[in-house]
Amino acid sequence: ASINDFFLQVRKIRVDGYIAIVPERSEDLFDCWDGRELDFLYIDGAHSREGVTKDCRWMQYVKVGGYAAFDDWGYGEIANVVNEYVGVHPGWQCLHHNGEPTDQKDPSILWDVTIFKKN
Repeated sequence: ASINDFFLQVRKIRVDGYIAIVPERSEDLFDCWDGRELDFLYIDGAHSREGVTKDCRWMQYVKVGGYAAFDDWGYGEIANVVNEYVGVHPGWQCLHHNGEPTDQKDPSILWDVTIFKKN
């Protein structure tokens, strides 16, 4: 799906007034971020140690009571790097982890999202 399809879905379910979509690469946006706190952070990025480490920097902007979700938890270095980050940044609680197959014909296709809450 394209970014335009995503925008159409956001408008269709009428949440466009509640969310801000920033269609940029997270690493390109990080250095010019204005410091605003985030209610919800969704990461669907690189699976390498370097890429996940860069994405974890965004967790500092999640406000207390906010959430961070990571797609493709079981792939690459995602789980290792995020768990390392959470280990040295207290206050994060894992709320949900799901690695169930989404396609019975091809069990390698996973809906694999892990959600943390910042307490």
